Amino acid sequence: MSEHFIRKRMLKSQIKSPVNIVLVLFSLLAFMLPVYKKPIPLIIVLLLVVLIYYTIREKTFRSFRLTTVSAASIGLYLLYAIGLLYTENMKSGLFDMEVKMSFLIFPLIFALAAPFIKTGFRAQIEQVFIAGVLFSSLLSLTMAAIRYSESQNIQEFFYIHFSRQFHPSYFAMYVNVALLLLMNNIFKQWFSFRKSKIAFLIVLCAFLIFIVFLANSKAGIIVTLISMLLFLIIKVFTITNKKSGIAALISFTALAILIWCLVPGVKSRFQQSYKSLTVFEQNQSTNPGEGSAQRIVIWKCSLRAIQDNPFVGTGTGDVHETLDEKFMEYGFRYGVTLHRNTHNQYFQTAIALGVIGLLYLIFVFFSLIVHGIRNKEAVIAIIALVFLLHFMVESMLETQAGTVYIAFCISFFGMKGISENKNNSESGH
Repeated sequence: MSEHFIRKRMLKSQIKSPVNIVLVLFSLLAFMLPVYKKPIPLIIVLLLVVLIYYTIREKTFRSFRLTTVSAASIGLYLLYAIGLLYTENMKSGLFDMEVKMSFLIFPLIFALAAPFIKTGFRAQIEQVFIAGVLFSSLLSLTMAAIRYSESQNIQEFFYIHFSRQFHPSYFAMYVNVALLLLMNNIFKQWFSFRKSKIAFLIVLCAFLIFIVFLANSKAGIIVTLISMLLFLIIKVFTITNKKSGIAALISFTALAILIWCLVPGVKSRFQQSYKSLTVFEQNQSTNPGEGSAQRIVIWKCSLRAIQDNPFVGTGTGDVHETLDEKFMEYGFRYGVTLHRNTHNQYFQTAIALGVIGLLYLIFVFFSLIVHGIRNKEAVIAIIALVFLLHFMVESMLETQAGTVYIAFCISFFGMKGISENKNNSESGH
């Protein structure tokens, strides 16, 4: 048997190995999450079927283990399932369970995948996700430039005109997480990467910051600023080479201020919201037209709905009907006509499941924060904080774009043995 033939057979066996096939499917999922949502359910089903097949074939049943974080994710889904027992709108409740199924599926997927995940898996998936965010950002930028060449309308580069594949708040969240992962990788590999590669990664970070401002989501910009400043401050206090951390902190702050001052349309959205809120406070209109003022009305109605059923809520499927009733009582016709959700995940969950559900929701993400701290991975704790902050202004677990991504991150970053990917060359260790 020739050496060439042996190598060819070995290459084929490596390609067909469970480890590589599972890695490819996870990579495809991670890449598509920030790019295009339609094929994602199919990829998840395919990944689950492949893992079940390999689990049976390789007899790896005994390796099935749920982490604390993954178990908490399943618990949240089961709590919503219990909410079906006393809901009146079963159709809406079942649809909500379908939307939130990722909180059940991903813990199972990662538990089944454990025997087929090798050292470096997390780093590879993070890199693929960052690549997906960069591709999606470049695609949005290119399409905006094409539309601008035709319309000469500068608004093509901002907000919903710029981010058309996802709502700007969700897209800003994806970019924010990619930015944190990229910065974390730079600090880890500071002494092992060539200076040219470090410089290239820093340019990518600057580009992603620019994209967050173009997405022009007020919440996205604020959360990105908070999370990045917190991450860099932590690095200043935890690394040996403090000059690098201080330089990064100053550079990020300067870049954010520069974009704020020079990019048209960014500052104006905040100014418009401030004026709208000022007018609203003075007039107390029941039908404000601007989004920030509308949120104030929605939150007032949400609190009234929570007060009616404070402990166990109205049930999984009755949130929208309950809100519509409160909107009608308040006189908020925009809310009734458009069937607005609470634009706050804490209120959304509390209306459905009461204070019990609200506390459990917080517990799920608190467990991820604790997991990150215990493993000395500040970036994981901050990513969990990013989700919690976005929950304050968006009901992010009511759509596929939010639920699938956040549920994936909970199970992914909640994996055991994450410290195996840490590099001893990290600046300061």
